[in-house]
Amino acid sequence: MRSYSLDLRRRVIDRIAGGQSRRGAAEHLSVSASFAVKLVARRERTGSMEPAPQAPAGHDFLIGRVKEKPDITMPELAAEFETLHGKASGFPVRFRSATGKVRPSSWPCARAG
Repeated sequence: MRSYSLDLRRRVIDRIAGGQSRRGAAEHLSVSASFAVKLVARRERTGSMEPAPQAPAGHDFLIGRVKEKPDITMPELAAEFETLHGKASGFPVRFRSATGKVRPSSWPCARAG
């Protein structure tokens, strides 16, 4: 999921600074109340409205492991990920078809073999 734009973040903060409640500002700008509450808390804590850097769960592990062993297979990588993190359900296993297009692992042809 992508982060909200800095412009939208500013509009939320401006409405709240102008006296509107967090929930009211959120409703008016079509964002969740949770986002508005967390945004204000982040701004008070860090002084910034910028979104925090985001990386998928296990990103550093996956990149590091592939650099250590470039010929590792996806099933091996998934097994190691599951051993470390207790699950591999969020592991983005993707395959390339003969045409070079990415096939999600949920496709039946990707699960064969």
